Amino acid sequence: MQIFSLYLLVVVNVCFGLLVFLNNRRNILNISHFCLSLAITLWAFSNHYAEVTTGLLQLTLTRLTYIGAVIMVPSMLFIALSTDVRSRRKKMYSTLFLLFGTLLVGLFFTPFMIQEVNIVKNQPIINNGLLFPLFLLFFGWGVWLYFYSLFRSFYHERGIKKLQVQYFLIGTALFILLGTLTNIVIPLFSNSWTSSSYGPYFSIFLLGFTGYAIVRHRLMDIRALVLKSVAYTISLAAIASIYISITVFVLGRLESFIDPTALDIITLFALVFTFNPLRRFIEKNTDKVFSKGRYNFNELLGMISDIAKKNSRSVTGLTNKVLQILTEEMRINKAAFILTHSPTPASVRTLGFRSKSKLLWAKPTKLAANANGVLVYDELEEDCAEKEILRKADVQVLIPVKTEHDLEAVLALGEKKSGDMYTSQDIRLLELVAPQLALALENAKSFSEKEQRIAELKSINKMFQHIEHFLDLDRLLQEIVDEAIKVTNAEGGSLMLLNKGGKTLSIKTARKLHPLISLNAKIKAGEGIAGKVAKTGKPLIINGLADKILAPHLKREEINSAISVPMKAGEKLVGVLNVNRKNTHLEFTEENLNVMTAFASQAAEAIEKAGYYHRIEKLSVKNDNQFKEFTKALAKTVDAKDPYTYGHSEAVTSYSLEIAREMGFSEQQLRVLEIGGRLHDMGKIGIPEHILNKPDKLTDEEYITIQRHPEIGANILQETSSLKGIKDLILYHHERFDGRGYPTKLAGKNIPLGARIMAVADTYDAMTSHRAYRKALSRKMAVAEIKKCSGTQFDPEVVKVFLKIMDKKRFRVIKNTTHQAAYVAEAKVLRIDDKKAE
Repeated sequence: MQIFSLYLLVVVNVCFGLLVFLNNRRNILNISHFCLSLAITLWAFSNHYAEVTTGLLQLTLTRLTYIGAVIMVPSMLFIALSTDVRSRRKKMYSTLFLLFGTLLVGLFFTPFMIQEVNIVKNQPIINNGLLFPLFLLFFGWGVWLYFYSLFRSFYHERGIKKLQVQYFLIGTALFILLGTLTNIVIPLFSNSWTSSSYGPYFSIFLLGFTGYAIVRHRLMDIRALVLKSVAYTISLAAIASIYISITVFVLGRLESFIDPTALDIITLFALVFTFNPLRRFIEKNTDKVFSKGRYNFNELLGMISDIAKKNSRSVTGLTNKVLQILTEEMRINKAAFILTHSPTPASVRTLGFRSKSKLLWAKPTKLAANANGVLVYDELEEDCAEKEILRKADVQVLIPVKTEHDLEAVLALGEKKSGDMYTSQDIRLLELVAPQLALALENAKSFSEKEQRIAELKSINKMFQHIEHFLDLDRLLQEIVDEAIKVTNAEGGSLMLLNKGGKTLSIKTARKLHPLISLNAKIKAGEGIAGKVAKTGKPLIINGLADKILAPHLKREEINSAISVPMKAGEKLVGVLNVNRKNTHLEFTEENLNVMTAFASQAAEAIEKAGYYHRIEKLSVKNDNQFKEFTKALAKTVDAKDPYTYGHSEAVTSYSLEIAREMGFSEQQLRVLEIGGRLHDMGKIGIPEHILNKPDKLTDEEYITIQRHPEIGANILQETSSLKGIKDLILYHHERFDGRGYPTKLAGKNIPLGARIMAVADTYDAMTSHRAYRKALSRKMAVAEIKKCSGTQFDPEVVKVFLKIMDKKRFRVIKNTTHQAAYVAEAKVLRIDDKKAE
């Protein structure tokens, strides 16, 4: 019987190990579990036969028993260390124990570890060698490190990871507890070692719990199942006890009056007709108790299907409602819908996630685009790149929402509020709703695109109708290119005007122009894509490199798809309008070409209406000078409101332009920065004068009021689309590089470069200017403070250029002696406790 039990144990243990190993052959956790099952099998098998054999065979089997124990230690340690993601010495410990264990395995075949085995009173007595303490050290250190790693992970981790560690601890605790009971406690009290032979059988608990924690088949929520089973068993036991008690009581009272046979029949019928209904009642209510807070699969599936049908024309309505119902019904902390028309996110809807940044979701989106199905965080290999991407995004489940040919969106789900893992039912539900959502999104996107196109064309028509009000004709050309890119969902574009004589085209404005091509570059009519369009007067759409004649031009400029259309005012050719796509492989359609052709015709009429195109440059210069004079006057008006900041706007503008020129800004970029610098404190118009001119420390309420001036300034330009770049400089010039600025907490490269430059210029001018309550800091002190705040308050690249300029020369700015610097983005820079120093 004992032999049969031993072989059954061996089979069960090996099957446990194989199931886990075959589930994922590359994961170190699965491999370690398989090695652990083999080590326990070797230990149990050798331990049993070492007791029933003698001589050399007994010595060999005893050594194999210890070798099994040696293999168990690194196997268990690898399992524990894999959960401790914060351990920096994980690789060192793994390598060390592997080498140490290999050494011990070799030594156990020598007398240095075990010399001989003697039989005393039918019990084997082992004579250990000189190096046997190495095994004790190895075993003790390994067990301590195993529990240390598990408890460390249990303390730091949360959610599914913590649940996994719980199973590891439960399995290990049961194995050790029951093993100690049979191998130490019972033998000490009974003076018999018979129970020690049962020790290996408790390894089933260790392998079972750790195996489940590693594989997690998602067949059910095991905790709910166990609790429900316990409650159900207790309830049935209580009912059975009551029935037995009543039956004994009734039989004892009636057996003297009724025939025993008849009494047995009556009792049987009573049990049949009353026990089963009561049992079903308890079972039903027990299920209700433990299913409370859990969704009904079919009901939730139907609800999502209804949402998909009712919101097939509204992307926003569809995504928001789906996120809401999933988080509520599935009890999820957070969820996100990443809408995409390419591997790069186009729009993000979130519920619970803090960031909607497209950069944050770029890698998860690309991961979903290449996935064959639903990606589940805790089913991925521990050290794989995919798992690291999901961990950084704090995503537990990533669902590609695909049609037959295209990725419409990605659904990202965070952890459950309960901390439980996603079950097979959850994954099945998500797999079923994903295609429905994809079709609904495709319909909604198509409808939305048509509406958007109509709205954009109406907006463009409106802009062209009032074209005579454009003071900056260079800006007009840029607006035309921007609108063309928007209408066609392109990535870049350019506008080329026909020069006098009609033989050449000049690039007047462009977005994402290739580095090898410069503005005002001339192209002969008939040469290249635009030249061919100018010569033939026919629009051209090119997708890929199929056209052998034009392919070299696309390849040189790294363009995948392009549209080039003639700009005609009546029969007169004005120029050529071009759009392109470089980073995406989506091709332009005939619909895109038709819209571009109609758009180019209106653009040509607009340019003609604004003035003959061959006079545009002269008009632009004249209008630009007038606009600059206007902004100077406006800046002086703002400065005049606060006598201590008089001349501040001009100073910040000059400093900013010095830095920008050193960084290689174009003339157009310098012009935007110049205007933005003059108007950056325009929002002070909306700040009460008693706050601006207050010589004492500001209160918290006054400080909050002061912080509103960037938003006030940006709102003044809200309706002026042509000044969007300037508006952004005004809005973000008090943001910090580390994200602790205001008003939007923007951080890093998300802050416009011009605003990052203005932040340095603004701060330097503030520190080197007199105020009512303090004198200006020296140039040396101000430069030192700027340098100190590089990487926190300021962009390190901008600071680097600033310091380079300061090494060469001093800033050449003449300021009024009463000038007081405006508010800089961080009071701590000035080392003067003063909220107004902001």
